[in-house]
Amino acid sequence: MTNKTIVVILVAMFATAFSFAQETEKKAYLLPNVDVKTLDGKTMNTKTLTNEGKPMIISFWALWCKPCIKELTTISDVYPDWVKETGVKLVAVSIDDSRSTARVQPFVDSKDWEYQVILDPNGDFKRALNVNMVPILLY
Repeated sequence: MTNKTIVVILVAMFATAFSFAQETEKKAYLLPNVDVKTLDGKTMNTKTLTNEGKPMIISFWALWCKPCIKELTTISDVYPDWVKETGVKLVAVSIDDSRSTARVQPFVDSKDWEYQVILDPNGDFKRALNVNMVPILLY
C-alpha cells in the first residue's frame, strides 16, 4: 500500500469521524483518570488532555511497531492541513516499556512530529481505554 493510499484512507476515516461528531450532540468524552509521563519526564493526568471542544485523536503506538510509525509519519504529512481545517489535535501515546522509553524522545525528534507525545510505560492508560493492540486511533 502506498503512502498516498494510506493518506487517502486516513483522511476518509477522519472526515467520517468528524462529520459524525458534528451531527451528534456535543458531549464531552471523559478520559480516564490515569497518570502518564510527558517526554520531559513530568507526570500528567490524562483527564487534562483537551482540545477545547475541537476534535482530538489519540493514537497508541510503540517504537517496535512498524505500522504505527508508518501511520504517524503519514499523518504527519497532512497534519498541518488537518489542524488548519478542523483544529484537530493528535496525541501520540507511546506504550513502550520503561526499558525503551529513553529512546522515544530522540526518535520523535528525528521524525519531526508536531504531535503531543506522552508515555504510558505501564500500559495503565491503554488498559483504561481497553486498547489491546497497536496501532489504534481513538477519536
